[in-house]
Amino acid sequence: MTDNNEYTRLKIDLALAIEKREEAIKYGNYGDVMDYDWQIDRIKQKMDRLEQRGA
Repeated sequence: MTDNNEYTRLKIDLALAIEKREEAIKYGNYGDVMDYDWQIDRIKQKMDRLEQRGA
């Protein structure tokens, strides 16, 4: 159950990071774009690990 809650939270975090990244692109703030790219990659890695554990 905890894994499912964690996975749901990560999906929400991923959607927020993607939205913020798009906003940073829109305003030309490329330092933030790189930061959000890093966050998106980390979230995807965590989601992959949960999937491998069978969440």
